[in-house]
Amino acid sequence: MFCYNTLHDNLVYSVFVRAWYDDKRYYVYKSPGITVVSKPPTLTYLGGAAVKELEQTTGNKDIDYQINNNTIIVGWKVKFNGGIHGVDYYQIYISTHPQGHNIHRSDTKLSPQQKSFSISGVKLQEDKIYYSTVLAFNKAGLCSWSTSDGIIIDSTPPSTGIIHDGLDPHDSEYQSSDSLLAASWYGFSDIGSGIVNYIWCVGRQNDSTTCDILPWTNVGLKIKTTDISPMELHSGDKIYHKVYAVDGSGLQSQVAVSNGIIIDTSPPEPSYLEFIGENLILNPSFESISDDTTTSCNSNIPEDWSTDSQSCVKTRSSQHSTAHDGEVYITITDQIQQTIQNLDTDCSYQLTVHVGYPHDILLSHHMVEGFIRLGHEINSFKLNPDLCQGDCSELVDVIHWYKFNYIYQPINTREKLVIGTTRNNMILAIDDLELRKINHVSLKDTNNNHIVYHPTFTPHWSSLHFNWYIKDRESSIVEYQWALGTVKGGTQIREFTTTGDRSHVTVSNLPLDHNTRLYFTVKARNGADLTSLSHSNYMLVDTTPPVVIYIHDGTGGDVNYQTRKVIAVNWKIEDPQSGIDYCLWAIGSVRGGNDIQKFTRIQKDENKASREYTEREPIKVYSTIRCYNKVGLQVTVTTDGVQLIDSNKLITNDRDIKIAKTLDGLTLMISWTDIFESYWKDLTYEVSLGTKQGGGDVMQWQETKDKSLRLTLPKHSKYKYLFLTLTAVDPCGLFSTIQKTILL
Repeated sequence: MFCYNTLHDNLVYSVFVRAWYDDKRYYVYKSPGITVVSKPPTLTYLGGAAVKELEQTTGNKDIDYQINNNTIIVGWKVKFNGGIHGVDYYQIYISTHPQGHNIHRSDTKLSPQQKSFSISGVKLQEDKIYYSTVLAFNKAGLCSWSTSDGIIIDSTPPSTGIIHDGLDPHDSEYQSSDSLLAASWYGFSDIGSGIVNYIWCVGRQNDSTTCDILPWTNVGLKIKTTDISPMELHSGDKIYHKVYAVDGSGLQSQVAVSNGIIIDTSPPEPSYLEFIGENLILNPSFESISDDTTTSCNSNIPEDWSTDSQSCVKTRSSQHSTAHDGEVYITITDQIQQTIQNLDTDCSYQLTVHVGYPHDILLSHHMVEGFIRLGHEINSFKLNPDLCQGDCSELVDVIHWYKFNYIYQPINTREKLVIGTTRNNMILAIDDLELRKINHVSLKDTNNNHIVYHPTFTPHWSSLHFNWYIKDRESSIVEYQWALGTVKGGTQIREFTTTGDRSHVTVSNLPLDHNTRLYFTVKARNGADLTSLSHSNYMLVDTTPPVVIYIHDGTGGDVNYQTRKVIAVNWKIEDPQSGIDYCLWAIGSVRGGNDIQKFTRIQKDENKASREYTEREPIKVYSTIRCYNKVGLQVTVTTDGVQLIDSNKLITNDRDIKIAKTLDGLTLMISWTDIFESYWKDLTYEVSLGTKQGGGDVMQWQETKDKSLRLTLPKHSKYKYLFLTLTAVDPCGLFSTIQKTILL
């Protein structure tokens, strides 16, 4: 054994052996030499040199995730530097921890020229990290090693998420732009390799493949994106956003498709209502009852209606025909209800109700607060809390009917209609209900009749119930706001206030001055956030009832008697502020009565009315006219009456006129008692006496109320015959005439 202090790297050392054959001869033998290599191969860190997991043996890009669970490809290009003597061979280990070999240990010595190697037949588990370790040996048997950053097996694609259409953080159903494409998404996830990018497209079909508006586009890791549509979009088009996620293993999630967004470039527009079909409320005016009036609770519930034991329902009528429609109305305390059938859930309906205080309510009445519920929707209302302030003594014999309109969208084909009071000490009158299907029709003119109002104006309290009819062809209307002012578009009385999606509002407890002009404004916002403003025509506050100029029996000037079989009346009633809405006419045998004819509506703009009367008995009749102005205030006026008589002539009996003469023949007593029969007791008689038939040369047309006449003839008269003409005239102008010859 030889010892030497220091051997230098990379020098070749040989061993020399001198062999002696004898004392003089020897031979020197030299070994091939050995190179001193005292250090293992070095590791290179420049240029991204590393041990990597590769997609393929010829690649050089490191991957962190892969789908394959039985093969790993390892590469180590330029990672090891063997120096001037190079690397002798490589070995590969696979492990679940760095520098380990519990998964794979290579017994094969890989040539120094090989820079990658595929290891197959291993069983790799998902979601675990596997590390590749490469050992480089030099010819001295020294080795160095390097371990990869690991690779995760991920064979599960990302889970899909949810897409929101539009720019808002919540999903939008509509958008006003016809060029913007905008969407956001959430909920995509991958617990393995993680999501590395999203792919987005836009199409017109609700499927996962059609991208006819915008092709598939890599948006990276953005979860909100916008773009300009490369093609023209039109109002009414519905587009769908589509997204899928790609994870680190290259796996793709299922395509998520939005529920679509509709292009709406037009704001809401006014419309008017077209009514379809019949009234769906059965017995809407409560006329189908067994008795006209009930005094006890629930003893005569109108047909098709029901109530409960806690409620009190009475049917009512009065000699003044106070019902809004027909002859009967009902009063309730608590509630009354009816189930409405055959509703179309795809359509809207308008419900119209008329409510008020009973006609015989006392001054000590309770203010009424009521409600109307149809299906899931409930609306409340209030009546004038001071109905009798300065207007009535002890009883109210005319009902002021409040009219309310509501728009409903039914959820079910059968819905329950309930009308009631909020407390059981209130009494509410109800009449004339209507529920009809409606269709919104575009309003082509500009007469503002899409805003309808039903006002109640009094000097101390006012209430206005507004309805408006506005439609949006593409998107639904999501919010209404209203304001009330004294100029067009003004908010002096009420600032803009939301009603949600309800198209009606009742504004109560308004102290308004007579002759004030009011303007109602509605702001409608659709699902695309487009708004439109609508203004009503001005409303003139009218706290005074109509004014009666005159009312006359007959067709012209006032008459007190008539023989015609037609009862007629004419009138002049004006309302300079709000105008006359409609008038009712009743006929009675007593002043203000309606026993001959119930109150009947007169044709619009008419100021006269007539009807046949077939009874033969003479009677005095009174016509009553009740006119309402357009704010609901009324005036009632009755004529002084007209006496009707039989249209036949006076009856002349067969009895003869009695004539008495003095002896000198100059004085005549003429009597016609019981000659004429008439209904009238106050007949007028016209008497003529002449020397010729029908003549009047002796006495010409003397008028008297008496039934006899004393006549003195001239002393020197030489009349052999005188001819008497007697005419009876009744107050109606009917007359009967008889003639008699008097022999002197």
